Amino acid sequence: MGFRDTDCIREGGIENQLDVKAPQIQISLNKGTKTSPPLILFADSGPGMTPEQLKASRRLFNRKEASDEKNGCFGIGGSVASSQLTKLQGKATRLSKIQGAPLNQLTLDYPTITKKDEYELHVHEATKAMHDLWDKYALNKEHGTLDILECPDSVVADMVAKLPGENLGRMYADYLAEGTKISVMADGKLLLNLVAEDVNDEKNATHVEKYEVAVWTKGPGPTVVVQFKNGKGQQIYVDKVDGKQRSGDLVKEGFLKMGTIVCTSSIRFTLPKNDNNWRQEQGGCYLKRVKKIVERYPIIFPNSGDFNEREIKAASRHVWKFPTSLDALMGVEINKSRVNKGNIHPLIFTTLEDLADKFSGRFWKTTKPKVAAPLPSAPAPPAPVPTGVCSRCGIIPCNCQSARAPAPVPSAPAPVPSAPAPVPSAPAPVTTAAKPHVPVQPIVPVPLQPIVPVPPPPPPAVDITFSKAAEFVIISEKNKEIHKIRYAGQYHLHEQALRQNMLALGPARFKEYAKGLQGLNAMFND
Repeated sequence: MGFRDTDCIREGGIENQLDVKAPQIQISLNKGTKTSPPLILFADSGPGMTPEQLKASRRLFNRKEASDEKNGCFGIGGSVASSQLTKLQGKATRLSKIQGAPLNQLTLDYPTITKKDEYELHVHEATKAMHDLWDKYALNKEHGTLDILECPDSVVADMVAKLPGENLGRMYADYLAEGTKISVMADGKLLLNLVAEDVNDEKNATHVEKYEVAVWTKGPGPTVVVQFKNGKGQQIYVDKVDGKQRSGDLVKEGFLKMGTIVCTSSIRFTLPKNDNNWRQEQGGCYLKRVKKIVERYPIIFPNSGDFNEREIKAASRHVWKFPTSLDALMGVEINKSRVNKGNIHPLIFTTLEDLADKFSGRFWKTTKPKVAAPLPSAPAPPAPVPTGVCSRCGIIPCNCQSARAPAPVPSAPAPVPSAPAPVPSAPAPVTTAAKPHVPVQPIVPVPLQPIVPVPPPPPPAVDITFSKAAEFVIISEKNKEIHKIRYAGQYHLHEQALRQNMLALGPARFKEYAKGLQGLNAMFND
């Protein structure tokens, strides 16, 4: 059934006690001595049990039905926790007392039960030895319950080593926040004093969002619809056939609401980065069954996008609280403290993941630094104005080497020199004759030929078609089914991918490819 010894500690020593609203719970792990065998003791200060209730608590298959008001790991009745922790090698005694009544005792002697193959329950007033243990370990001498399990020394040592790493403060955070006190002792010394570990840490988070996801079902199978609010505040769901978002009255369409998943997403991240920012190992998706965190799935660090945004996505925390009515669709196992991720309905899980991803994206858009608009560039300087015209052809500009006409006189007069210019000592040089004028040849435009578009090659003629049946893509050739591929998510995306592969590979190779896919489907679903 997948029950670990730590699961049995939680079932027998914490969760049954929480169900009776015991204000104080204590687990004691005692190594064996010369006068006493190794013991594991569960004590609570609850109301206690009458003799009839005490007998019913040990009755085989007196199981608890799933309820939002109760915990429990196993729910199959009997004494699963005590039989596993004792390894059927020692006794399991339960003492219980209600206010104003005597202390009652029920002992299961597992070696004798195994030998005689008889499971009998006898309730009687506690013996002197059991009274002594009650006086030593009971949290409230007037009322409550005390379980005394004779266990192998190896089990006690193993629990001392493992319980500190079980994240009990996170698992039972809601109860601890309400005031319930839970502690673990090892040979009389405090091993753990549980403190509530709020996963979302809303008081210190930079940003928090709360939203709900409703799960609806219809008919055998069943058909599942997941409903949530879009960015405009409208209740919508994704059509499983065409992948489009739709809104409508699901009750009129014959759907039954199975339950609502209450989601809380949070992140602590600021720029510039600092040590207070949450890290990837602290982030993840946490499944919360009623009031108890039962599973955490880490978020894989994205391999694309802005690095800061990737850090936010990996470090953000998303708590998905669901009721017991969704146990089957949320993959809850017989051990109700475990969830099999592979058994969570794919439409529910992908919707929750998508909403968590959008939360991170919205936060990054409001957090990332704003890029300043570029300053306008300086205007380009004006083109130079010609200083004159050719004295021979009157063209501006020209290719001849003749002297240009003088530049126009500036508007302001030139300053008068303070002294006359000196007389040159030598005559001015004789100018050479001007070169002959070469006229500019006109540019003859070359006509351009029009570009004739080349049509794309026609797609290969195939007789392969695709259709949908339940959760399969049916591949047919000449209207005859040849392969059936299971898909999860949106049908049209899977059909599009298969069609693209067919066009790329050609009909013959595509049929081999589809046959391989069908084989993988069969292998993974067996």
